[in-house]
This record gives sequence, structure tokens and C-alpha cells, in this order.
Amino acid sequence: AGLDQFLLAIDPSGIILWQVPLTAVPVGGPALDGQGNIYVADHDGGVTAVSPQGIILWQTQASSVREATAGPIVSPSGMIYVTIIDTVAALSPTGELVWRVGAADIYAEIPPRLSTRQDMIFLWNSALEATSGTRQDLQLLTQNQLLAKDPAYFTGADGSDYYRVGHAIMDWYLGESGGVVGSSRTWLYQSSVIFNPYDQGVTPAGLGWLYYTTQFSDSRVVWLDKNSRVVGNYLFPRLDATLVAIGAEDEAYLCGATGARVECINIAVTQQEPTWSITIDVPTDVAGGALVPGRLYVALEGNSLYALEAPGE
Repeated sequence: AGLDQFLLAIDPSGIILWQVPLTAVPVGGPALDGQGNIYVADHDGGVTAVSPQGIILWQTQASSVREATAGPIVSPSGMIYVTIIDTVAALSPTGELVWRVGAADIYAEIPPRLSTRQDMIFLWNSALEATSGTRQDLQLLTQNQLLAKDPAYFTGADGSDYYRVGHAIMDWYLGESGGVVGSSRTWLYQSSVIFNPYDQGVTPAGLGWLYYTTQFSDSRVVWLDKNSRVVGNYLFPRLDATLVAIGAEDEAYLCGATGARVECINIAVTQQEPTWSITIDVPTDVAGGALVPGRLYVALEGNSLYALEAPGE
């Protein structure tokens, strides 16, 4: 989705298959449903649905006065969820606004996240019932325990729901009277990082990871096992770098700008040197990216999309 208000479909060899004009400047990355339909959020608070053949199916306003601040997500049932500054809006598969609910006390530039049971929507420290938007008071911890710890709900690739509080990852589940906290893992972060994690996750094998990056400090990814043992800790000497993906072997794909170029790396969990590093000689910043088998796609600020493959492949 380009800032010149076009959605483009590009095949694996880099050929543009089709392009569709959009009514407003897009925000974030497009989302796909199970049938291959594409959904794009925009700065005017709208969402546009496009078929796999490049035909606009519908366009609707999730908000008429406020902008979307991240790309949408689509649930297996076809519901579309999008962040509108500090609220979450839910749209039906045919584009009707189902609900819109306040969910954050900050300017949120991340998509909502769907719980593993698909019954809740998470945005930072808020949990909303997926069909109605009703706020869920899970009360996993007290307010004093959350102070200055930037808590966030998230879903693990292992099929469990998690809660990050500061530098700790906690698993939890719904009991008869609300949320119940299970085990917790963390690490001795005090001498390595200043700020709370920028992102976090749990791999299919249950390995937790925390990603740190700011405009003022180098980036770092830390992997933790269920017993709080640090099994990986890699410092990427780039400010405000992008964690593009965590791969099938729990490896991290990072891209960061130096001012003169962009460097992308593959770093394995237990290693201190990248498996590979590829440099793009363009003096710009990273806009985003995606990982597919055998290939890393990287979008740069401006109008560039690169397909990267490991050296020798």
C-alpha cells in the first residue's frame, strides 16, 4: 500500500500484477483473509476491501473524524479490527461498523491482537470481547504492580495467551472469576537496557522473546526459556531498528538504517554473529517487511520494495 494512494499486487519476480487507487493515504500494512481478499486502513479512518483480482469490494469509515494508526487484522470468521488512535473498531466481513470502543490511554500505532481462542481483542493493556467490544476486567495484577511497566496482552505462537509487564512474560488463562496468572519468566536486564520492550512474543516451541529498540539506543533481542534462562541475547548496533520476523527456527530477522544504507541480518538464537547480513545501499529508513519461506521482503521509506535471499540460495 503506497503513500501515493495505490494498492499494488507484485508477484515473486517483482512484476506488478495490478494496482488499485485508494481514496486516502494508507496506514500500515495490508491484511489478508482466508479467501485472499486484502484490507487496507487509511489516514481518514477508512478501511477498503479489495479482491485478489484487484477489484474494490467495499470502502467504509471505521471513524469519520479520526485516523487509523496501524494496519488492520482479520479474524478467521472474517471480522476486521483496526486501531483508531486509542480505540479499536470492528467491521463485519461486508464492511459494516459493528462496534468501536476506547482501549488505550496512549497514541497506539500497533494493530489489535486476537486472542488464541479468538474471543478477545487485545490492544496494549486492554482486553475487549471480540463480538461486542465489551471491556474485560481480567485483574491479573494490581495497579501498583503495573506502575511504569507498560503492560501489554499478546498472543503466543504456541497457542497460549500472555501478559508482558515490564521485562517479564506471564502466561494466563480465564478462570471462573476472571484471569488467572500462571508462570512468569524474566531476565537480569538492568545493566543492558533502559526502556521497556518494544515488542514481545512466544514461539511455537514456547521460547519467549523480548525486543528492545528506541530512537536513542541500539536494538536488542533476548530469548528466554520457561525457566527464565537467557538462551539468546543479541545486540544489533542500530537505532530504532525493525524486527521484521521470528523464523521457524526461532531466529530473528532485523533491519536497521545507518543513514547511508540499510542492513538486514538473520541472527540465530544462540549466536553472536549473524548467519547472514545483506546491505541495501539506499540512504533511507525501513518501512516494514515480511518473511516467507526462503525470502525476506523489506519495504523502505519512499518507493522501494526489496526481496532478499540468503547468500548462496
